[in-house]
Amino acid sequence: RICIFCHTSHSAKPKQPLWNHELSEGAYYKTYQSPTFDAAQSGQASFVPDGSSKLCLSCHDGTVALGAMGGPPGRGRGARSLGALPPSARGFIGTDLSGSHPVSFEVTASLIAANNAKDTPLKSVMEMRSDPRVRLDSSNKVQCTSCHNAHSDVNFATSGIPFWAKPTFSEVCNVCHLF
Repeated sequence: RICIFCHTSHSAKPKQPLWNHELSEGAYYKTYQSPTFDAAQSGQASFVPDGSSKLCLSCHDGTVALGAMGGPPGRGRGARSLGALPPSARGFIGTDLSGSHPVSFEVTASLIAANNAKDTPLKSVMEMRSDPRVRLDSSNKVQCTSCHNAHSDVNFATSGIPFWAKPTFSEVCNVCHLF
């Protein structure tokens, strides 16, 4: 029954992937900004978390109660009394995302070209999409789930990073970045 904190077979919000948790509505996120972040210069309008990152943040930003689940009546009612994830909790991310890898931006050929002209080179979108464990979403966006696998924590012992998609930090980074 641990799956009910994220998934439901009925009354999903949004319908895919059968999401069972209230989303953070109206939360203001301080997003990653840097003169070296070429996506910010490429005309992409916003980096407000969307897609799977918004789903992850519905628990990890601390703005919604952990037990704020949807699902059919009578299911998970005891969990509704759980409060929001406190800042002292290990999984707390909060709404200040400025110190972590940016999420919810689209990786395009022009973004890669702009980056490669001045920074540590990036691989092509095709190369980034070739790894089955570290991946862009269906819109070629980097999301929390690009590097983290919420369904498996087998790499924590070697990476030290919760739900990391590969055994080491560098193995994940090297899917997109050339060092």
